[in-house]
Amino acid sequence: MKDYLLDTNIISHYAKLKMGISSPEAEKIRNYLSIINKDSKKLFCAINVGEIEYGHQVAPKDYKDEIGKICEYLKNNEIISVDQDIARNCYSEIRGLLYEKYAPKKDKKKRRLNEWKDPITDQVIQVQENDVWICAVAKYYNLTLITADKMEAIKSVINIDIQSWIV
Repeated sequence: MKDYLLDTNIISHYAKLKMGISSPEAEKIRNYLSIINKDSKKLFCAINVGEIEYGHQVAPKDYKDEIGKICEYLKNNEIISVDQDIARNCYSEIRGLLYEKYAPKKDKKKRRLNEWKDPITDQVIQVQENDVWICAVAKYYNLTLITADKMEAIKSVINIDIQSWIV
């Protein structure tokens, strides 16, 4: 049986579904949930909580209540902590492999992910720091990551099961 880690960009749709709020994205998630093992866990990690709580802090008035409900929903679920084992064994590996493949070879001072480009296309790799952490959690616990992001750069350096349920 496979368990799932939901990326932050999926959690709001999943939470709406669980709270009985309809949306096209929630319906797509419902369809996937109907075909996976019913006993599979749908999990969240501390990085998700930080991103959603931050979103609540900076949200325009129109969205504060909606995001607040998602924050409350998360409080009633088990949250995977990010610890030193994940940092040492998975995050550092993924970040190091991304660095090896995408960091500029001539300018080693460029250590930020948003400065790195694909050497073939010369396009910025579009990896967020928190995505690396979330992938590290998924790798550590051998979870399938459910996301709306493509994560092509991460998939190019590490074998991790990444799926999109709302495309």
